[in-house]
Amino acid sequence: MPERPQNRSSLLERLDWSNPLIQQALCHRSATSQHNERLEFLGDAVLSQVVSGWLFHNFPAADEGMLTRARSHVVRKETLLEVALSLGVSDRLKLGASATANSACKDSILADAVEAIIGAYYLSAGLQAAQDFIMRAFAEPLAQIQSVGIDIDRFKDAKSLLQEHLQRLGHAPPAYAVCEQTPDKRFIVICRAEPLAMEATASASTRRRAEQLAAQKILSHIEP
Repeated sequence: MPERPQNRSSLLERLDWSNPLIQQALCHRSATSQHNERLEFLGDAVLSQVVSGWLFHNFPAADEGMLTRARSHVVRKETLLEVALSLGVSDRLKLGASATANSACKDSILADAVEAIIGAYYLSAGLQAAQDFIMRAFAEPLAQIQSVGIDIDRFKDAKSLLQEHLQRLGHAPPAYAVCEQTPDKRFIVICRAEPLAMEATASASTRRRAEQLAAQKILSHIEP
């Protein structure tokens, strides 16, 4: 049986936000010359190594293609963003004026910061500490793979499923647009599937999450 990923519940309490490298991991290049891009580069490699090892050992019958697709699901930007939001990275991120003004880039910056934190863990305490952080922070997507198996098509996100549905019918992909950004920094997004004469609106703390929720609303009306 695959090893069960660790629970994320105590991860916040274990994070040493005062660690100088963790502090650097939270600094975008728009804020300071001592930014997090090198840590991000390192963290990306460590994350890939840890997830690859977990998949390799826990799914011995999976071929290279299946392992690669499963790894991509775990380390994709959407998953990194969810981890960032669960850890409260948004409240601690250090941004310069240019990045603060460009809210469309915020999701990507948050995702990159998670990789930088992983790199900081690796440098501060070694591979085992970085691995422990990853297994806790990414517990949900790893548990999802554990529960449904390595067949990545069984847990595609709502945006991918909606686009594939339209493509199968020979239609253009859905269109997404931000209707409003509320004072409390929530995004209100509309998803239009014009060939189906359907649209849906959703709100969330990030644009990407709002798009997913809007796509899911349309899917709920077209899926059998």
